[in-house]
Amino acid sequence: MGLQDGQLSARQSRELSAFGQQDMFFQLSALKATRMQRLKHVFESNPPRRLLLGPRIANLDPVIEGWQVEGLPEGFFEASDPVQLNERCHHLGDAVVVVNNNDLGRTVSQPMLCDFYARCERTLFIGWDWDNHHWLDRSTVLAAHTDLYAPGHQENLYLLTRYNASTIGPVYCASVQWSRQILCGRVPMLLEQERSDAPLGMHIPYSQFSYRSRVVSTLSQQFPQVGFSAPSFHSRTEDQRLLEWASHKAHWIVPVLNDVPIRIF
Repeated sequence: MGLQDGQLSARQSRELSAFGQQDMFFQLSALKATRMQRLKHVFESNPPRRLLLGPRIANLDPVIEGWQVEGLPEGFFEASDPVQLNERCHHLGDAVVVVNNNDLGRTVSQPMLCDFYARCERTLFIGWDWDNHHWLDRSTVLAAHTDLYAPGHQENLYLLTRYNASTIGPVYCASVQWSRQILCGRVPMLLEQERSDAPLGMHIPYSQFSYRSRVVSTLSQQFPQVGFSAPSFHSRTEDQRLLEWASHKAHWIVPVLNDVPIRIF
């Protein structure tokens, strides 16, 4: 019952350590330090009071005293017309912008986000990465093209701090399925809803995580409402999804890797 490659872990550790010693990372760190000094000079005379949230996390709608909070619309970073690009860069000026890795992966073209980062010299970019435990092709791009990098999990931090030494956290994920307004308006329903004793635990299947799939399949033999969800879940209305989640006293969550899943929040 041996592992296929018992030396893989040690070999990967050595290779990763060597990868992080490249001079390119020193140069990147120096460029970021120069940019940060420039931002400090800008904000010393004009402290930011605007917080702009990327499209993926615009639903969070935080309340911060003395700050104007704005959610950026879908496609904001996909400006291709030079006039539109300049207008949007101007809009980001003298502000703090939080970009989520899902913005990068789903709605933002990588070269365009990189272009905004390079152009917006009066903007502090924060990258909030919800999938740094496994989506490293996106994570490294996000870390390299933000001023502060906030991973959602405690994985791959050595590698990611090579791309951005100004790493904070981990800052755990947050559910963005429902806005603050919708949840506040549904409090009576949440308080009065009958709840089943049986756990709910429908998971999106991922072929690359066979260990997780086996755990879910084993649980489903004892708990019928723990299993794999259909793609139609995300096409349901917000009320339909909330009602399903509120109809159970407990949720069984099987993480993808060593992570804290979004549904906990």
